[in-house]
Amino acid sequence: MVMSRKPAGYWSKERCQKEALKYDKRWGFGKSSRVAYEMARKNGWLDDICSHMIIENIEERYIYCIWFDDECVYVGISCNPKNRFAQHLSGKKSSVYKYITENNCNPILKIITEEPVTEKEAQELECYYIDKYKAEGYCVINKQSGGGLGTSTIKWTKEKVIEESLKYKGRVDFKKGSRGAYNAAIKNGWLDDIPLKQIKPNNYWNKEKVIEESLKYKCRSDFHKGSAGAYEAARKNVWLDEIYPPNK
Repeated sequence: MVMSRKPAGYWSKERCQKEALKYDKRWGFGKSSRVAYEMARKNGWLDDICSHMIIENIEERYIYCIWFDDECVYVGISCNPKNRFAQHLSGKKSSVYKYITENNCNPILKIITEEPVTEKEAQELECYYIDKYKAEGYCVINKQSGGGLGTSTIKWTKEKVIEESLKYKGRVDFKKGSRGAYNAAIKNGWLDDIPLKQIKPNNYWNKEKVIEESLKYKCRSDFHKGSAGAYEAARKNVWLDEIYPPNK
C-alpha cells in the first residue's frame, strides 16, 4: 500500500504541536517524526511545542553513598548515580576502586536523596553526610572533605546525544560538528539508535523503499537533494514518472 504524500505546507505549527504531544522528550520526537521536527526547528517553534516534554537538568544531582561490608563508606554527588557507580568500579583512579582492590570487599550503592537537588544543596549535603558518618564511627574513604562537584557531571547522556545529532544530516556531519557527542555515541554503542543517514548496502533501494522515502519530498528536485541514493534507484529503474507523475 502506497502512503499518501503530505502536501506542501502540511506541517503547520498546529500540526507540529499535535505531533509533538505524542512524545515526552525532544529526541524521541526528532527520531520518530523527523519531518515535523525539522519543520518546527526551522521555524523556531520547538520551545513552544515541546514545553510539555521532560528536560534533563544536568545542574541537579543526587547524593549517593557506597557501602562496604567492613563499615567503610564513600559519599558522592552525581546526576546519574548508577552510571557513576559503574565508573567507580572500573576507574583505577577512583578511591572506591582502589579500596575494593586492596581490601577485597563488596560495595553496595545506596542513593540517599529520592529527588535530585541543586548544585548548592548537593555540595552542602555531601559535606553533611561525610561528617555524619564520621561522627557515627564509620570509616569514610573520600579523598577530599566534600562539597566539590568534580567529575560527577555526565554531559552526554543518550537523550542529549540523540537530540544533538538531530542538528546534522548524516554521521560525517555529526562527527565534524559535535565530536564530543559523537564520541559518546561510539563509546556507549548508541549510533544505531540515532536517526542519521548511513551508507545503504547494495540493492537496498527496492521499489517499496524508494516510494516510502519519496514521501518525504514534495517534488523531484527535493527528492534528489534529500535522498540521492533513492532518487538514483528510481531513475535507473524508471520509477520516477510513477512516483512523480509529469504535468500534462
